[in-house]
Amino acid sequence: KVISIAHQSLHRELSRTMLHGLRAGARCLAPVSLCSGICTPNRGISDAALTAWQRDGYVVLKDLLTPTQKIDLVRYVHEVQSWPIVPMQHMHYYEAAPDGQNHMLCRTENYIDYHQGIAEILGPHSAVAAAAARLLGDSRGCVVFKERINYKLPGGGGFAAHQDAPAWSGGSPTSDDAELPFMCSTLNLNVAIDPANAANGALEVVRGLHRGLRYPQNEDGTLTKEFCDGHDWLTVELEPGDTLFFSLHIPHRSGPNRSTTSRRAVYITYAGRSSTDEEAKNHYYREYRTRMPPAGEQRRDADYSAGHAVYNWATPMLANQPTLSPQR
Repeated sequence: KVISIAHQSLHRELSRTMLHGLRAGARCLAPVSLCSGICTPNRGISDAALTAWQRDGYVVLKDLLTPTQKIDLVRYVHEVQSWPIVPMQHMHYYEAAPDGQNHMLCRTENYIDYHQGIAEILGPHSAVAAAAARLLGDSRGCVVFKERINYKLPGGGGFAAHQDAPAWSGGSPTSDDAELPFMCSTLNLNVAIDPANAANGALEVVRGLHRGLRYPQNEDGTLTKEFCDGHDWLTVELEPGDTLFFSLHIPHRSGPNRSTTSRRAVYITYAGRSSTDEEAKNHYYREYRTRMPPAGEQRRDADYSAGHAVYNWATPMLANQPTLSPQR
């Protein structure tokens, strides 16, 4: 039995509002210091952007996407969000709703192969992937290693402080060999679909801590309270269509959504083609799907706690996902 909150009408209204704002030329309200003062009217990576990336471990680009791409991406994300649960295709994951009795959509993984529009804008042959390759210094370009959309609906949970570099090996994130060999040649992209701010749980980072080090972890892989309390966290505020690149080693977190609107964001993890290939993504999602199946693919008599601890740590996602029918 699938238990979910009916929120389609809310998202239709949000999409109309965001599309209107983009057409009206909505401007970023984030402090310049948090965006590193980077603007790229030529829709590429400027020398200034490259310098900011190397210095800070993240960089915000206001105009990497064209105005049309920004509008299209809002529409495309709404489409993915509305997809039904389909076993062995895209992967929907749910979190507990604020009422404590229902579920609401938290994240979708593994969707690019099922949406041509998103693939054209953000896939491995896109201008965005070329920008990622320049930041990584890889003349051969990039492949997509991992993709997810975080919806962070009103009342949605936060993501605990962590580093992504040790997150995706399929083993414990605290082990000495938790980082895949190509993690130092890999980065994250965040494209804002809704405005992101402190009230709705925007991403927070510790500037400059991105040079390949691992920082003190709790047993579950999240960063310790002592580490978090000892550093300054910067909120990266974004407007729809802004692109944020950030290092897999930079500490980051996000708070719960205390607002009345969603804070959706597309995340793509690009890896330099000189360091890995498309099979890395295929292997990752085969293992992920097997050990921590998404909604509609879990068996009621199975225990997925081990897979949850490996693949969904630091997130508000549930170990027990909704199922399509009582028979599964």
